[in-house]
Amino acid sequence: MNAQTQNTNREDWLLWQFTDSALPTGGFVASAGLESATQAGHVTNTESLLLFLSSSIDNYAYSSLPFVTDTWWAVDIGSPGNENLNDKEKDSVNNMEKIMEKIISLDNLYDACTSNYVTKRASKAQGVAMLTLFAKSFANEDSKPNMKDSVVEKFKLRVRKEISYGHLPICFGLVTKCLGISLERTQHLYLFLFARAILSAAVRLNIIGPYYSQRLLTECQVYVEKSLEKTCKLNSKVAVQTSPLLDILQGRHDKLYSSKDDTCRYFPSSEQNDCNERNFCEEWEAAAIGMILASVVGGLAWLHLVSVLLGGRARREKAWKILSVLFFVFGIRNFVVQIEL
Repeated sequence: MNAQTQNTNREDWLLWQFTDSALPTGGFVASAGLESATQAGHVTNTESLLLFLSSSIDNYAYSSLPFVTDTWWAVDIGSPGNENLNDKEKDSVNNMEKIMEKIISLDNLYDACTSNYVTKRASKAQGVAMLTLFAKSFANEDSKPNMKDSVVEKFKLRVRKEISYGHLPICFGLVTKCLGISLERTQHLYLFLFARAILSAAVRLNIIGPYYSQRLLTECQVYVEKSLEKTCKLNSKVAVQTSPLLDILQGRHDKLYSSKDDTCRYFPSSEQNDCNERNFCEEWEAAAIGMILASVVGGLAWLHLVSVLLGGRARREKAWKILSVLFFVFGIRNFVVQIEL
């Protein structure tokens, strides 16, 4: 077996590993706005799901894939070939600095171009997972790591110190290039994993079944190929959102009544930028005070009613006045709430 065939076989093997759902890359950490779209009524059947898929893949290809492409090329900055990076220590340090500078710049640019908090959170979680996967599963175990291992480890350290964001497109392009996966296959793999994650979320949300999701995943090849034909040569400077509605739906994920992971949070929250709308948080605080008042007045009314019914005739004759006042206050509170609604 010659060296070229061996490299090709290794690349194929790595692709099989990346497409394995057991690979700990955090690929199922988000639904790309599908859950929000379902609750909002935008995805109700198979036809609307296919429309959501095609739009999401195209939007993802235009907004995220150019950063993967630029990061993949960034590893080659200042060197004719990565095999010779360790020949001279001084040149190796210079190349390392150039590569890190470009990667950090792309990471900062992607964070600036990503408008909503939910997408940023999912992107950073998956990016960290990619760097951890490389460090624990694919890095050189020798005492002296090579140039590629050093780049990944250095960037991973910056992310852990929260100096850099570590977004998924940057980490994905970096890891696949360091593993020797070609650019064309990296781009295909990136969009394939995205489409698979959406369909996996559709199964968990009970929109479609597991068998039909595989049929749809096969059909997604057409969407991926069409998107790649338009975006495979784009760079990060021309990255753009093609569907603002998808961006809004993704940003609304934390405001859903329920979510797949069965977690909840206090609502509203200033940390989640819920209080930007005028008087929104004040109205919720007023509603909370009203609920507390209703609970107190209602509880007193019931306790007084029980004491009246269990008391003697003299107590019943005098206590109805107090009970009437409590019911009146409770009724006024409910009337005010109905007017506000």
